[in-house]
Amino acid sequence: MFTELATAEKDRSLYRDAEITLFELCGTLLVVALFLGLLFVAYVLFSTKETFQPASALLLALATLAYAATAIGLRRFRPRARLAGFFAAIPLMIVPLIGLWVGARLILFLASPAGRRLFTPEHDQLRALTPRMDLMGLYAGTLRVCFLLVAFGIAIAERLPN
Repeated sequence: MFTELATAEKDRSLYRDAEITLFELCGTLLVVALFLGLLFVAYVLFSTKETFQPASALLLALATLAYAATAIGLRRFRPRARLAGFFAAIPLMIVPLIGLWVGARLILFLASPAGRRLFTPEHDQLRALTPRMDLMGLYAGTLRVCFLLVAFGIAIAERLPN
């Protein structure tokens, strides 16, 4: 049992960086979902009867749910969420700079051998044998997302007129 656990921890540590990257991308997708959700709420609350379009509100609501579901599915290593991740990355790449960077990074990561490996049954078995290692990647990925958000906020604040 102990040698099996030690071997599983060693095998899983080979993919720790890939898991951290995946958690970082999940956090980024959740931030996108939060932004779309806030945009939906603002649209519903502040549009007048003349400017309100139910189709636009529905589209924002569906996009919010789709990005949140994709992020949660990727975080849980669901193979179908990997496919949804490819589709979620395409609209992101329309947004200049940050959206293009996140969308391209998501597609490249999910298509990479390490990204594909995270969604296999073998990796599920490794995760079942080493559950405490999940938290390490989650914390590191969360810290990366927070750092990126702060850096992005500083970059935007510097461009605002005084």
